[in-house]
Amino acid sequence: SQDDERFEGIFDALYYHYTCPEAWALAPGAVPALQRLRAAGVKVGVVSNWDTRLPSLLKRLNLVNELDSIVVSAQVEAEKPDIKPFQVAMEQMGLNLEVDAERCVHVGDDITNDVEGARRAGYGCSLHWTCGIGEGQVFDMSELADAVLSNDCADTSYEVLKHL
Repeated sequence: SQDDERFEGIFDALYYHYTCPEAWALAPGAVPALQRLRAAGVKVGVVSNWDTRLPSLLKRLNLVNELDSIVVSAQVEAEKPDIKPFQVAMEQMGLNLEVDAERCVHVGDDITNDVEGARRAGYGCSLHWTCGIGEGQVFDMSELADAVLSNDCADTSYEVLKHL
């Protein structure tokens, strides 16, 4: 029907739109924070419940060189909060889930998928991003890097402002 064709056209346009770097904005300080973490020897990865377009998008956003691992649920056939995406990320970084997980920090925007998923995987710390500004929340990603590098995040409930 004509409505179905119109819907497909709109869907296709939106699907394409979100493959373009112009559709996204990086969090303030994201690139310098990633660079600082990696310069300090911290391995950095993306674990996402997204589709197979993500690695290409991250490349066009000039983030691939700042990452040690990119895990997309569609590629590993498991979505967070399942531990498999977290485990694959660690494997890509040369880490072992049973030995190294407690030294890992995960930052995400969903309590169930990210915070609980990271806890299930045995990660030592999981930080929740939020779209609100308030006390105890981090606006610039350099503050997140400070917390990770100071080993302060395990006992602190930082919340990072999401800017995507």
